[in-house]
Amino acid sequence: MKSQSQQLKIKIYVGLFIIFFGFSFQPLTLLARTNQKQTNTKPDTTSQTQSTVKLSTNRIQQSINTKTQSKFSYWDLFKFSQIPILHAGRVKPLSTFAREYLLVLYEKSSLPNMSAEEWLVKTVFDPKTSQNLSIFKIRNPEIIDILNMKKNTKSIYSFNELSKALDQMIDQLNEIKNKPEEDRELTEKQLWNLYIKALSYFQLNRSLFMILPLFSLESPTIAKKLGMKPNTNYSYLEMIRFQQKINEEISQFKTTNFKQLPKGKQKLVLLSYRMDILSKNENNRLLKIIPPQWEENKELWHSPWGLISEGRGSPLSAAYMDHWIRLEKAFRTGSGWRSAGEAAYQQSIKISTKFSNPSLLFMEKIFNDIQFFQKSLILYIMAFLFLLLSLAFWKNLLYKISFVTLIGGFAFHLTGMLFRMSIMRRPPVSTLYESVLFVGLISVGLALLMEKYNPHWQKNQWKDRGLGIFTGSLAGAVLHFIALKYKGTESMSLLVPVLNTNFWLATHVTCITIGYAGAIFSSLMGHIYMFLKCFNNGSSADRIYKIMNNSVFFALFFCLFGTILGGIWADQSWGRFWGWDPKENGALSIVIWLLVLIHGRLAGLLEHKEFAVGMILTNIIVALSWFGVNLLNVGLHSYGFIQGILWGLIIFCGVESLLALTAYIYLTKYEKLGKGRRLGNVK
Repeated sequence: MKSQSQQLKIKIYVGLFIIFFGFSFQPLTLLARTNQKQTNTKPDTTSQTQSTVKLSTNRIQQSINTKTQSKFSYWDLFKFSQIPILHAGRVKPLSTFAREYLLVLYEKSSLPNMSAEEWLVKTVFDPKTSQNLSIFKIRNPEIIDILNMKKNTKSIYSFNELSKALDQMIDQLNEIKNKPEEDRELTEKQLWNLYIKALSYFQLNRSLFMILPLFSLESPTIAKKLGMKPNTNYSYLEMIRFQQKINEEISQFKTTNFKQLPKGKQKLVLLSYRMDILSKNENNRLLKIIPPQWEENKELWHSPWGLISEGRGSPLSAAYMDHWIRLEKAFRTGSGWRSAGEAAYQQSIKISTKFSNPSLLFMEKIFNDIQFFQKSLILYIMAFLFLLLSLAFWKNLLYKISFVTLIGGFAFHLTGMLFRMSIMRRPPVSTLYESVLFVGLISVGLALLMEKYNPHWQKNQWKDRGLGIFTGSLAGAVLHFIALKYKGTESMSLLVPVLNTNFWLATHVTCITIGYAGAIFSSLMGHIYMFLKCFNNGSSADRIYKIMNNSVFFALFFCLFGTILGGIWADQSWGRFWGWDPKENGALSIVIWLLVLIHGRLAGLLEHKEFAVGMILTNIIVALSWFGVNLLNVGLHSYGFIQGILWGLIIFCGVESLLALTAYIYLTKYEKLGKGRRLGNVK
């Protein structure tokens, strides 16, 4: 009997794994088609409205023999990575800027054996070498063929490789640029997006060219006339004060034929030409590290090139740029980097006291380094695996390890959300990325409560233990994977104006999101209940039914309360309580659906299995309300518009409907035939 009972339990858990594989695969499928998901993600650049330019032939290469800082320790970059920068509308540490930029290009926030911060340092201080780093991920093989590039196993290319290929496509790129975006084919969109990424990297690569020692004169005679030292390297910033004398000297040449000039004068002409090319970077506004210094532009941050083009400056900004020059020298000589980085950080805080918070910069740096959500995802997966292993051996030990691991994942998950709240100064539900993570947090929390208060838990009995761990670990991991699909576009981004209200975010949006979590949890309980009933596990199914019956009231309360609060917010923001907006209709649909199920059960119109089927279908209602209405891109809530999920959403709804219908027909068939060999007392 014991052997048969054990086999039955193994079948139950294996069956749960199979059924929930379908559940876990569906959301991933739902978002898999965003593909070219969020490949429309672009770094900040104004280049999309400018003329298409060549990338490889318009370069000035650094040709100075330097020692350079070859490797950085964590502490070498610790203070440097906290220097504030204005990017994507908010002030953030360089650590975040580097990670977000690399994530767009490489689709990961670090390179093999190189952190994002180190990559940023080498990109701006050693432009020539960094252009050989393979950082451009090209997923579509057709794009590689169009560019006539050599295929490699990882489909990752350096800027030098990519820029040469793109320069051969300059005419085609101009044609794509002149096409309306809606008329572009998929490959054209991807090719243009790749060009924008390359151009954006090109700008980043040249962001500090003005402080690099790129210029020198060998002729002692000409150097003396200009007031320069021969065979001494000068930066563009230093060369600006010699520019008038250089122009005057060239104007006195007796011939304009370059080949007829003496070698020394030829080099002076080339130097002037290189300065002219470099001056075109004055439109580069990417690296906004200099906070406002003038009353007429109290909110405007500047890039170093921006200051040069506008002819602006102040004693504080000049002192700050001196620290960046010191950083460049420390990098070039290979010594003194850490002290230079700490000094630059201190000056950056001094100059940006009114515009940045050192505590928040530090907190965001720690948040980036610890990677809370990555660790919580790993722990959720480990908890799931430990639970499966506990079915075969070391039951109590592996069960306890699984439970503790799930708690650990929840702790990292919760801490990460608290960090985001502190950094962004708002509830963690303001973007799709955050809301998915928050729903995952609530779902895991409910699953932990379910497992903790299992009546058999304290009695150390095996009976139906682990269902909470199973539910929590699977829901947490799946929702983490879904959130990752939106991380590149919505991680710590600014809000649209209508959402930029902390009170309503903390009430309406938080309540609605908790309601989503409650509804998804209840739906999971419906899945488990129907499966247990199919395997004649009546006692466990009855406990799951009670949990499902209670959790649906939890979901209804928060969905209903959140919808009412949303109406009040709409009345304040738009002057009407209700306008039948698609998003409003979606929230109302969840409330009505849950009310129908509850009243149907209370009135005796829905038996246990019908109620469970209704709860399974709740996933569809939530998906349509959460993701589906965003496909319409209409109404006052169209700021949440997302593309490319239509077929994924259809597949998800179809599979969920099929699961519910199959389980219901199976139970009803055996109930009518009176066959109880595999079924329990079906109600």
